[in-house]
Parts: sequence; structure tokens; C-alpha cells
Amino acid sequence: MNGKFGLLAAVLPFLLAVPAESTTASAPSESQADYKAFITALDSIARQSLNARAETVKAIDSAEKARARQEAVRMRLLALMGGLPDRKAPLNAIVTGRFEGPGLRGENIVFESLPGLKVAANFYRPADNRRVPVVLALPGHSENGKEWLAPFAVEMVGRGFAVLAIDFVGEGERLQYPDGKGGSVVGKPTLEHSMDAFPVMLLGDNLARYFINDAMRALDYLGTRDDIDPERMATYGCSGGGTIAGYLAALDSRVKAAAVACWVTDYESSIPLIGPQEAEQSIQRFVVEGFDLPDWVELAAPKPYAIVSTTEDFFPIQGAAAAYVEARQFWSLLGKPDSLQWIVGPGPHGNVIPLHDEIGEFFAGAFNVPPKAGGASADPVGPAAPRQVTPTGQVTGKIGDVTIQSINRERLRAVGFDPRVFDDGKNVARLRDRIRNLAGIEVRDRSATVPKVQLADPSASYGVERIRFASRLGEFPALKAAPASGPGPGSRAVILIGDAKVEEQMPRVKELAQAGWTVLALQARGADNPEANRSGLAGGKNILALRAILVGKTLPGITAEDILQTVDWLASQGHREVRIMASGAATVAALHAAVLDDRVSALSLENGLVSWRAAVTAPIQKNLAEVTVPGALRFYDIPVLVKAVFPRSVEIKNPTDAGGNPISINEFRKFVGKIPNNIKIMP
Repeated sequence: MNGKFGLLAAVLPFLLAVPAESTTASAPSESQADYKAFITALDSIARQSLNARAETVKAIDSAEKARARQEAVRMRLLALMGGLPDRKAPLNAIVTGRFEGPGLRGENIVFESLPGLKVAANFYRPADNRRVPVVLALPGHSENGKEWLAPFAVEMVGRGFAVLAIDFVGEGERLQYPDGKGGSVVGKPTLEHSMDAFPVMLLGDNLARYFINDAMRALDYLGTRDDIDPERMATYGCSGGGTIAGYLAALDSRVKAAAVACWVTDYESSIPLIGPQEAEQSIQRFVVEGFDLPDWVELAAPKPYAIVSTTEDFFPIQGAAAAYVEARQFWSLLGKPDSLQWIVGPGPHGNVIPLHDEIGEFFAGAFNVPPKAGGASADPVGPAAPRQVTPTGQVTGKIGDVTIQSINRERLRAVGFDPRVFDDGKNVARLRDRIRNLAGIEVRDRSATVPKVQLADPSASYGVERIRFASRLGEFPALKAAPASGPGPGSRAVILIGDAKVEEQMPRVKELAQAGWTVLALQARGADNPEANRSGLAGGKNILALRAILVGKTLPGITAEDILQTVDWLASQGHREVRIMASGAATVAALHAAVLDDRVSALSLENGLVSWRAAVTAPIQKNLAEVTVPGALRFYDIPVLVKAVFPRSVEIKNPTDAGGNPISINEFRKFVGKIPNNIKIMP
């Protein structure tokens, strides 16, 4: 298929197809229903921003407006991802081996995209010595990385092109966490990316900046080769590689043509169906600031560009159709409507080998290369071994090797905040503004929301009620227990919150109620999260965290909002002071809530992360997604929140390192510094 509007008729059945809802599925549990309502609420925030964006784009009716939109979007997206690294350091490129086949010769290459950060690559070209155009080929989330691109490279060599195929971190020969046995301690590529992503986010950056830099440095390398025409450089990628190819085409003017496969869609279609994808595909605040995936396509206008889709892809093809139609507006306004094409083929996600010929025709047309004249037509070099770049199969493997995490640690030293700024509770008003903005905590009017009582369980000395609070992000459950006498002057109230569901907290609720407390037990959002079993060390709320940050929210901020809503209600019931007892990831949310609301009279924190700085400086982290506030470490850290609660009491029991392991008081002091007398450490 070509890029004409006529192709819409060919894919119309796929655009209209809506999966039928199962009529045999059992009814969801209440917690599953709550989770679904929570996701729907987050998606509603996204939809509001997407609708506003659609109106903005619809109003673009001239080349001047199109260019102005491109400039504004490009600048803001670069800012959201933390800008791009400096590219002045030498590449230190070396050829580690060579391979050849009928009509083809190639080189195995290592270069440095940042000082010490090594990239493994395969270079393919026709066997003659002509100066040729080149395609930078970028791998998807494949464990074999660049090797997956060999059939595409051979196709393009047969058309007179060179191809440079690289590995991204976590793929092929660039495992960041090698186990010494050929695998990864963390797991598949997406999990390695998640492990890198959240420490990077804590500095206000996005992992995408490093992927884009790898690709730009690959272009730098190609620019040093005499056998490459620097005016005819293109990029291609599929899936995760399509993402970075799309980013690169949008941001680097050296890319003169791009084919982006199995990625282009729109969030209107994809978020309700599949949610956000990978960390480098989910730039913080992207949606709430008025952007959608078609923006990346439109930034490349009017250069030759092919959107490549498959009909059964999990990236919805109806979204690809919408993106194509919208993007044509930009190509038309900029005078080259036929330079945007849509190539559609059958099959599932990543089924692009049947489309290689059509993609090759697109690139040939973009660079006025004659039609395919034979040459390499199948993979002539057999198995991967001739194309293995390193002796061990990995560019890293020993202590001290440069990785994304080690680079991020150096960046922390350069851009991190001065931890003395908020010592001893100073400048708390400024801190409050900062944490509201970064954690996405909305300012409230403190009017109490009356909860619904679901179930009452009275006893001789106290009553237990199961209640539900309504919020903008859907209802959330709580257990309430109170002395039979009810709240009196100075009566004590406590909020319990941790990783456990509310029902699992019943023994502790009864214990505190019998001791005279009014108790509210909450659970952090995300119970019955269907992602929980697929995210490994990154944590069961990895994808949920990405969904939140796209719309300017964070999981700690959302939990803090729930806590503050219950504080409002307890205050309306006569409780002037409220203690929070938090455990696990909820300790970070509890600290945010306490800093924002002086009615929180005391905190008890158990098994909580001691410091984001401790997480960033650790070689590996566990469950960091659910406590991450993007950009926080430029302005504050968890110990700053602890000190900002002064003079209210804070009890800290079993503080943990980035792996969830308890640390000693001496280790605690290394990150907290001087400990005010309102803080009590309990091993």
C-alpha cells in the first residue's frame, strides 16, 4: 500500500473492529473494580488534555503555524526529557571484526556514545567501493538486539544502501546487568530499561535522552566514514526501535528520511486498550502538557516519512490511521503531501519482514536510488557469530564499567540539590509549593467528603465500619474503627496505610481501637494490579507509575491526596490531631502529606526507603517506581521531608536501602545528616 488516502478503505474493517466484551467472565472483585475505576479516572485526565490538543492542532491552517507548532513542541519535549547529552567527546570507534557474503561486506564496530558508554554495532554495505546512502537501523525490545535487523540490512544492501545496526542498552551485547551466564540479573530488555528509568526520572530526566543520544552518536560515526554520503542518511526501527527512529527523525536534521514501524498510533486509541508502554516511550507530563504520539511524526515534516503498521498489532491500527490523517495536514501545509506514506501489512506486532521490499522501495524513492538490481537477497552470512562484536558477547561485564546508572550518578553530583537548603524545617512554604508541583498533589479546599458506609460490625467496646471515599480518581476503600464513646475533646485518631489491602489490616485496626484510637485503615492505589506479576525488580506498579506520570501525577502524590482527604474527614469529625502510621512505599506518600498539612500531628514510618539519593547511588533498585517523584532530586529528598515535619514527632523503624534491606543507624545518618530531636530511630 502507498501513502494515499485510498488505503483507508483497505484497512477500514480493522478501524471499525471493536473486540466484543466477554459474556462469560466472572464479575470483578471490588478491588478489581476499584483498580479499573482508578485507571479510567487517569485516562479521563489524559482524554481532557488530548481533546484540547486536538483543537489546537485543528486550528493550524498555514505553513507558518505548522512551523511554529514544530518549534514549540520540539523545545518543550527536549526540556521534558532533560535535554540531550553533550556530544563533544571522541567516539573512540574501533573495528573488532569483519564479515562478508555475496554482494555484501560488513564490519563489527564498537563506539562510545558517552565517555566509556560502549555501543556495539554491525555495519553492512555493498561489496563495491561506491559512496552510498545509509540507513541507521534501530532494534526493538529484542534480546538479540541488532541481530534481529540482519534481514532488513541485507534487503537494503541489495538496493545499494549501507546499514548501521546498533544495540540499545539492555539488548544484544549491551546488557547493563549481566549475570555472567549470558543473561541479565534483571530480566528481559524492558525490565533492564525500567531499572534504569526511575533513577533517571528522579533527576527530572527521561531514559529516552540516552537512547536518542546513542542514535545521534551513531550518525556522528557514520559522518566520519568516507564511504557514506552524509546528505543521504535515514533511519528505520520497529517497535521500541520505531520509537527511537521516530524521536530521531523529529530531532535531528541529518536524518533525511525515516520509516517507523509498529509504533505510530495515538493515545486516544492506545491508552484505554494497552496503557503506556516502556519507560523511554513514556516521557513524564507528555500528555498533560498537550502532546500525543502524532506530534513526533509531525516534527519530521516535510521530510520523506513512512508510517509502517501491521493489522493485528497491539498498537491500535485505528490510532495509526488517525495519526496518518492528522500528520498529512502538516505535510500538505509544508508543500510535500506525498512525502508522507502509510505502509500497511498483515499480521501481528513486528511482522515486518514481508514489508521489507515496500520499505526498501520507500527509501529508494526518497534518495532517488535506482530500482533494486539484485545483489544480496537473503542473509548470506548465516548465524550471528560472525557479527558478534565483542569476544565475550557483552560490552560490559566487570565492576566499574560505564552504564546508564553510573552516568546518572555522575549527573546527580552535577545537578542535584543542596540538601542543606531545607534543613531543620526552614523554607517549608517553598518546599510545599515544590512538592505539590513535582508530586502532582492538587491544592484542596479542605471541605470534607462524607464517606459511604458499606458494612458495620459493632462490638462491645468499638465499632468497625467498611467505608468508601469518593475522589477525582475514583472511590477508595477504608476500614474505620472507633471507641464506642466516639471522638471527644483531644481524642486520638490514626491513619494506617501500607502495601496491604484494608481487610488484611483488621488485626491492627482492632488493636488500636481497643487502645482508644479512632482508626482509618487505607490501602495504596493499585491493588489487584494486572501488571504486578510481569515487572520483576522494577515492581508491580511499574506500568501504573508510567500511566500516572504521563498525566502529571505520581503514585506517591496520589496516595498523599488520599491521605489528606481522610485527614479532612477526620477533622470534620472532631479530631484536631491525626497520626499517620505508614509502611513500605506509603512512607514516602505519608511524608508528603505531613509536610503539606499541619493537622498531621505525628508520623510512624516503617520499612521505608531512607533516601532517593541512596537509590540513585545504588547499583540496582527494587520497587523504585512506586516511590518515584520525577525531578525531585533537583530540589529535595526524603530526609528533607522528614526534617520539614519539625517540630512534630517522627518515629522511623527499620529504614531500608534501595533493595528493601534494613540499614543501620550509622547508614541512616549518612543520608540524613544531623538528626533533629523530634526524630526517633527505632531499629
